[in-house]
This record gives sequence, structure tokens and C-alpha cells, in this order.
Amino acid sequence: MTFIDDDKLVPVPVRIFHGTADDWTPLGPCSAYVKRVRAAGNDIALFEYLDGYHGFDNPQTSSRLWRPNVLNAGRCHWVEETPGKLVHRETRQPLSREDPCILLGATVGYNEQAHQKVQKDVQAFLTEVFGLSHVEKR
Repeated sequence: MTFIDDDKLVPVPVRIFHGTADDWTPLGPCSAYVKRVRAAGNDIALFEYLDGYHGFDNPQTSSRLWRPNVLNAGRCHWVEETPGKLVHRETRQPLSREDPCILLGATVGYNEQAHQKVQKDVQAFLTEVFGLSHVEKR
């Protein structure tokens, strides 16, 4: 989704940690958002994790699981036309669960390598931003 003024962020660093294989929340729109928001002068970065599905950092999930009955709007792109009114970017139709761009099914799955990498990346980010010397695992 693209919201009115969504490139105007409070002046804090924003980091997005995303799997490259995510078919529920695809990488492409997230990458485009980060580029647009960075171009507006914000401190934002996208970290990509190879072969990471949705939930790649959740060890409670199997390595790959197809969820056939979930709504998947990963192919949709809605735009806020006026405050609070979202429309489909191409058809200009209002946001609806019946939009043909919404499909059923998405993949979730744990990826141990990506999980280990994201933990290191998050720890490095927290260390940098908050001056932490050590982040405890819970």
C-alpha cells in the first residue's frame, strides 16, 4: 500500500528485515518503498535474506509450509487516494477482499541460516543505535 505522505517519517533509523522468497509480502514493493523513503531523506534500510519465506526467523515453523487458505494480497497495490480511502492502483476500485488481485495461499517457512544472519544484523543495529555492547538472547 502507498499512503499519503508515507515517506515522511520521524527522524529515527528504520530497518526492514525481509526474506527474498516471501510470496505473502513480496520483496519488490518493500524495496521500492525503501528507495522512495530514502530518497525523501530518511534513514531507512532493507536487509534481504536469501531463500527466506514469510516467517523465516520463526523456529516454530517447518522449513517450508504452504498455507492454502490464507488471503494473499501480495500481487495487489492499493494507494491512498484521499485520507482513509484506499483504491487499487490500476483499476481505481476501492479496497475490497473481492479484488481479483487477492489470491488464496502463501508459503511460510523457517530458514536457519537466514535466522542466524538476521539475529546478527539486528544485534549490530541495536548496538549501533543504542550503544549496546551486548544483546542477551531470551
